[in-house]
Amino acid sequence: METGPPVGIPIQIRLQGTEIATLRRLGEQIKGFMREYPGTVDIQDDWEPEIVQLRLDINADRAQLSGLSHEAIARAMGGGLAGSVSTYVRERDRLIPVSLRLRPDERSQLENLMTLDSFVGRTGEHVPLDQVATIQSELVAPKILRRDNLRCLTLKCDTVAGVLPSRAVVFLEGKLARASKDWPKGYSYSLGGEKEEQQKGFDSMSRAITVSILAIYLALVVQFNSLTKPIVVFAAVPFGMVGGLMGLLLFDVPLGFFALLGLSSLAGVIISHVIVLFEYIEEAHERGEPVRRAVIDAALVRLRPVLVTVLATVGGLIPLAIKGGPLWEPLCYVQIVGLLTATLVTKVVVPILYVIFVEDVGLIRWDPVPDHTQAQTAVALHEGAAATPV
Repeated sequence: METGPPVGIPIQIRLQGTEIATLRRLGEQIKGFMREYPGTVDIQDDWEPEIVQLRLDINADRAQLSGLSHEAIARAMGGGLAGSVSTYVRERDRLIPVSLRLRPDERSQLENLMTLDSFVGRTGEHVPLDQVATIQSELVAPKILRRDNLRCLTLKCDTVAGVLPSRAVVFLEGKLARASKDWPKGYSYSLGGEKEEQQKGFDSMSRAITVSILAIYLALVVQFNSLTKPIVVFAAVPFGMVGGLMGLLLFDVPLGFFALLGLSSLAGVIISHVIVLFEYIEEAHERGEPVRRAVIDAALVRLRPVLVTVLATVGGLIPLAIKGGPLWEPLCYVQIVGLLTATLVTKVVVPILYVIFVEDVGLIRWDPVPDHTQAQTAVALHEGAAATPV
């Protein structure tokens, strides 16, 4: 199903070059590739079939000897086919033009057209057109479209229900990559339709995601006052992304714009869950707990709020996934499977990574905080010993 801006027919291949005949020949080759893939329908191009065109070739020498100009010959031919206004008839407040031209049965015969007379303006003589010109028939394209100042022939086709256009495009890309090596120099192809619009959407989304990640990283640096702790926060994101893609595979849903939107929002949810976990770890650090005890307590204490949030979100997405149709299915399945996977990652993988960063890698400092109770007891004992007489 088409999503995003309307693209018309989903599979489009643009063929660019100089010669019309060569473009037609290569276009027929591409149409053959489209017919090879099962499930393609409505194979066509935007130049439409060639039509018969009549061309009037004027013999310049004969026209000059007879005193006829090209304008006079064109006027005679146009008057016979389209007609020329000779007078007007008034009907109340309207003027109705009266045109003179050949009858329909005469206009359809080339012999009748060539017997038309053209008038020499200086002498008033009648010169038949067949004395100074000939009519030639040829096949021409009804319209020639251009793209970037080059002639462009766009080949189009659609697919039947149950056949993804993206898979047909992959098949055509392989065929065109091999066939284009034998094309004449100066001829190239590019992909349009859903493929082009999807790429535009992915590029825009990628730029937005990059800016968002940088903004989130700077916010985490300010919050935790560390350059390395946000790295652990982001380390959980790829695991959730893998879970979301697994949801597409499990339910046989294609990766499209809405699926990518679900992945980007899934990353934000995972980061928020990790921040909740890190908040408790920082509090445990201030209380003087060892790192391993702090991460275990954080995972257990924060399990219920995170689990309730995830289950509530998943429960709300299930009806939309069942009845939402192909537009919402990718986003729902990415969110459902991704959130369930991310919950396991948040409670198991992130604590392990935190301990590794503290004990093995050393990128996160964990300075032991002295126990204030023991310190106060030691001070009191020291003062009491000093006050006792020897």
